[in-house]
Amino acid sequence: MRVCWVFNIHEPLFFSAINAKTLKVTFNKAVEDTSKAVFEVKKGSVKVNTSAITWNEAKSEATLELSGKLTAGEYTV
Repeated sequence: MRVCWVFNIHEPLFFSAINAKTLKVTFNKAVEDTSKAVFEVKKGSVKVNTSAITWNEAKSEATLELSGKLTAGEYTV
């Protein structure tokens, strides 16, 4: 599995797949208004549904819970 990312506001310092249904993005600084943050996960041109997005207290890490498991392939976040 290969995971790529595209961000427009804050550049991530670290991105990882925690398990087959959880992705974690760590930013270089706190995101001021997390309600405006939009994450989109795609496998090719097909959107992967997220079931929840949670932020740490410092608002510097977002954890994306996916509706289903990631399968082999190339993903864009």
